[in-house]
Amino acid sequence: MVASNKRDSRSRPTPGPSVHHYGAKTGQLGGGGIAAAVAVLATEAGAGARRHTPSVRSSRVGYSVDLFARSLASIVANRVGRSRPIVHVHVADGGSLHREGSLARAAHRLGLRTVTSFHTGALPMLVDRHPRRVRAIVRASDVVHVLGTRAEAAIESLGEPGARIAVIPNAVQAPETAGPAGAQPPSVLFAGAVAVRKGVDVLLDAWESVLRDHPDAQLTLVGRNEGIEHLDRPGVRWRGPVRHGDVAGLLREHRVAVLPSRSEAMPMFVLEAMAQARPVVATAVGELGDVLPPEQLVPSGDSGALADRLSELMSDPDLATRRGRANRDTVLEHHGADRIRGCFDTVYRSMHPHTAPRQETTR
Repeated sequence: MVASNKRDSRSRPTPGPSVHHYGAKTGQLGGGGIAAAVAVLATEAGAGARRHTPSVRSSRVGYSVDLFARSLASIVANRVGRSRPIVHVHVADGGSLHREGSLARAAHRLGLRTVTSFHTGALPMLVDRHPRRVRAIVRASDVVHVLGTRAEAAIESLGEPGARIAVIPNAVQAPETAGPAGAQPPSVLFAGAVAVRKGVDVLLDAWESVLRDHPDAQLTLVGRNEGIEHLDRPGVRWRGPVRHGDVAGLLREHRVAVLPSRSEAMPMFVLEAMAQARPVVATAVGELGDVLPPEQLVPSGDSGALADRLSELMSDPDLATRRGRANRDTVLEHHGADRIRGCFDTVYRSMHPHTAPRQETTR
């Protein structure tokens, strides 16, 4: 191709639409995986302006009324403003189904183009228990974004023929380099709510078995304690909640990442561990079967299988390095931030205000 010095507006890339994200507050103490996912998508990617308005504080239990009211006011302002950006709402489970779901419905009533992302592994259960509420969110959305095929099937089971579904996995910003996992001492990192729903009770049972064979091994728990007793145990260190940005440094200091949850969607902690070239031991729930190979998965609630997988990696640093490197290759190929933002840009660009909704799967 021969470069031309002539000015030609036709050769310039067309700016993409502006997008305004609504979801968990990022960058705070105890900020969780959904906040991290929103932060990646809200980063400027060159296709259009990106903005994020938090509608809930990750570190506060229950509603954040002030943030929710601010989000609602922002959506109304989008309606009367000149840019009329796409409203992208991020929904979890629990109160989020009502809170962020109502933001999506409000945007729809105001005539704004709307994308709704479901970030919950409990989506099939929510469809079964609250079909009318989930259906109302789907009907209010020009595009429904889910993280994998299991969640896609749950939305399709609602029988909404006009639903346009985009299947796009979570993205992670991978570091340029990552050290070998086996170079670290026998140590395991858990990050998330220290709770039964995250399987921490099973992890602590398994850790007693691990210590019998590896008495010098260290388990570090990072996150807010939500009802797990007796954390002061041999070989266990509870750090409490930390800022999300500090998790990467902790991953580099540990050999293995673990997440034995009873329910997940596509947890950012797992993707971040993979990006740091760390092997992962996780439960086969949600979309984790699409992310991790079988040798890094265990059945939910099986402390024996969890102990065996962790002990294997405590015993064999070379195995830990090999699995960690394979994980990093997977993340770079399928979950790179630029690639996933490009998938969303394609969706956003397709949402012309006069384009009729249609069903679509983006992979």
